[in-house]
Amino acid sequence: MILAWGDRYLSVPSTAVRRRLPEEFVRETREIMLRRTRVVILLGAFITAAFIGVDALRIAPERYREAVVVRVTGAVLLLCLYPATRGRNAVRWAEWLGAGTFAIVTAATAAMMPLFEGPSDPHYAIQGTGVVLCILGAGLLLPFDAPKMLALGLLGTAFHVGFTLDFPIAQNFPVVVATLASVLIATVGARELTRSRLADFAGRRAREELLRVRADFLAMLTHDIKNPLGVIDGFVEMLREEPAMPAEERDELLGHLQRAVRTAIGLAVNFLDASKIEAGGLVLKPRPTDVAELVGRAVANHRAYAAHKGIALTDESVQSLPTIQADPAALDRVMANLLSNAIKHTPSGGTVRVAARASDPDRVEIVVEDSGEGLPPGQEARIFERYTGAATRADSTGLGLFISLTITSAHGGTISAENRTDRSGARFRVVLPIAGSADEPSSLR
Repeated sequence: MILAWGDRYLSVPSTAVRRRLPEEFVRETREIMLRRTRVVILLGAFITAAFIGVDALRIAPERYREAVVVRVTGAVLLLCLYPATRGRNAVRWAEWLGAGTFAIVTAATAAMMPLFEGPSDPHYAIQGTGVVLCILGAGLLLPFDAPKMLALGLLGTAFHVGFTLDFPIAQNFPVVVATLASVLIATVGARELTRSRLADFAGRRAREELLRVRADFLAMLTHDIKNPLGVIDGFVEMLREEPAMPAEERDELLGHLQRAVRTAIGLAVNFLDASKIEAGGLVLKPRPTDVAELVGRAVANHRAYAAHKGIALTDESVQSLPTIQADPAALDRVMANLLSNAIKHTPSGGTVRVAARASDPDRVEIVVEDSGEGLPPGQEARIFERYTGAATRADSTGLGLFISLTITSAHGGTISAENRTDRSGARFRVVLPIAGSADEPSSLR
């Protein structure tokens, strides 16, 4: 989005577009402009003063006084601008201060040209080169956007032409062409440099956001994993205090203990899987896989969890499904994430239905739907982003659905989410290519 705004910002010099750029980027640009303007002012004043002595050797004595006036006036004007770059509102007026500095330096350089004998004088060409360097320097050093740089370049060209009207146009034409060429180069350079700074700014913003989200995630993971560990500790303490507990109570307690252990393990496994994905280390080992068996295994593993919450968990898969080429352990993780997520967000007395079928000759489809709270409006795609679980319907760490999406995509498949239209609840759909189909990926990593 930042780069899209940047494209418009560079192409259309309108105030409305400028206002849509991130305020932080605009302020950062102005601060760069301000720092570099100060350097240009001090350097320009020093060079201008130094050239007063050089001019005595290359300008006719009768015109030397005019040269001194031009040099001193330029240096004084530059030094008068310097306090403004240190003022309270300097950042706000940074672009105007930069433009003013450019105008003074360019005008002072161009004003020296009539003091020489004309285009045939080598010093005249050197001074014209100075105008060109002023324009190129503004495009490369001062972070103007392309439209402003174009306007300033044309202003510098106007100074050049205006101060050399007394000379024949034919003789002055090569220098004017060089000046116009420098305007074009400076404008293109300003555009590319601004695009580069926008991309760098967007990258830094993205990295900062990722670091912030990761920090929040680690805090959330620490908090979430403390809960099942606390439950485990409490149950172990109960077993130690009551060694002669009735068998029925002991079995119920061990069931709670097992679920707490599985919750903690699930959180840890999701975190490890996400770390592998980010490091590019997710390696799949595909082999012929029975989809109905895969779904049945996942349902069997979650039946006790569903029964504990009073939820009816049903498997309506077609048994005679084609074999797919997949990593069953990885797809077990997908099914575990989808089923635990569905059961977690379904109230007692609700239902979770799982069905696998052939959606077309080349694909099989696994559907997990529940009668729970449904998906937040507009979050159907965002729930698959990493670390977004706290704000959506994903698992508490925000990694389960991100991992499911990554694994499914690595198999050449797709995963999607939607709200059910007939009644409350959500529906997740996983579509995988059948072994030997055109959609089968050549390699799985």
